[in-house]
Amino acid sequence: MEIKDFKGMHNGDYFPTGKGWKKLVFKLVDDINKMDSSIEVLQVKEKFGGLRFYIGATESNKYKEIDVLIDIAEQESYHICESCGTTKGVSTKGSWVKTFCDKCRTKMEKRK
Repeated sequence: MEIKDFKGMHNGDYFPTGKGWKKLVFKLVDDINKMDSSIEVLQVKEKFGGLRFYIGATESNKYKEIDVLIDIAEQESYHICESCGTTKGVSTKGSWVKTFCDKCRTKMEKRK
């Protein structure tokens, strides 16, 4: 899907990562969209506790700048609870490596 369509497709209940990262992902999408609205989003997911945001190859001179934006967002994801979005008490750990705050991690562990 083109980057310009991403927010419209993911503004309801479905989101490809935990909803705590929605603000982070939407900011990244907005920033990329301002640079090149034809960028194709291939995949957005969580892997090893961090955000992964994949786009299609582009001939744009702005590709390096876009890649930097993606790298920054991916690094920021390790400091934001994927579930609730807080930045307090966040850690990346577990048998399924996830980035959660203490409160959300406790909730997840109780479900097991």
